[in-house]
Amino acid sequence: MKSTRGVAFVVGVLFILTFITSIAGAFAYGPVLSDSHYVTSTGADTGVLLGAFLEMLLIITNIGCAVVLFPLLKRQNEALALGYVAARLVECTFILVGILSLLAVATLRKGAAGTEAPTLVTVGKALVAIRK
Repeated sequence: MKSTRGVAFVVGVLFILTFITSIAGAFAYGPVLSDSHYVTSTGADTGVLLGAFLEMLLIITNIGCAVVLFPLLKRQNEALALGYVAARLVECTFILVGILSLLAVATLRKGAAGTEAPTLVTVGKALVAIRK
């Protein structure tokens, strides 16, 4: 069994990584979150792809925190420890839904030639609202 100190160090690193990836992901999404006409604009979707990648790392670190902490929390109360893991999994599911909605905006922007701009803007706003 690993030492408590080693587990604490790993959890600390994972927590720091969750903060870094979540904040950096929010900045990477920038234009898609702030520009309601992003779906009708031109340009690269690099920010959306980078944000999605960072949030995938966020999901991995979130689950990592829960899994690494579980043995320690289980010593105190197994039901609460399992509840913590379940809560992190639910959180990660919501994060994944947000990622998919913003990737849908990027995909919609590429493949919506000929569609009326107001319709695209409305759909784009709805997809961004899912993320928020």
